[in-house]
Amino acid sequence: MKQPENVDIPSERTVYRMMEEIGIWTYVNTLDKKSRKIML
Repeated sequence: MKQPENVDIPSERTVYRMMEEIGIWTYVNTLDKKSRKIML
């Protein structure tokens, strides 16, 4: 996918790190684990 001009898009790792810092990542991870249990 081509990156648009004049738009700084952070890498996936940076996004995860930011989410971790503000406490969202733990929440998302917990939801993901719960949804996997439901799917199995």
